[in-house]
Amino acid sequence: MIEITMSIFCSPDTPFANVYGELDVPCAPVVGDLLSYAMLTDRPLPERFNGMPLRVIGRMFRAKGPGEIVLTIELEPIVAVNEADAESIAIYFERGFAFKVFR
Repeated sequence: MIEITMSIFCSPDTPFANVYGELDVPCAPVVGDLLSYAMLTDRPLPERFNGMPLRVIGRMFRAKGPGEIVLTIELEPIVAVNEADAESIAIYFERGFAFKVFR
């Protein structure tokens, strides 16, 4: 189990939301690896978001509790073309993966 964080923008310079979730993966991703969400759920993808792989841009181990270490990876931001598309992408992660989206 790993933790995932990423940002969604509604334009190149306008942040929309931060996304957080936990995901079971077969091995721990490293910086530079790609993660495709299109392959992890059968939910339809939002218009204009083709499920392109997202690159791992950060990696951090942290203590989650006594004797428990968790890997958190940061994925590259998703830049939507407008606020409506950013919202549809946020909903996709909320409903498809039960990720938390902080708008």
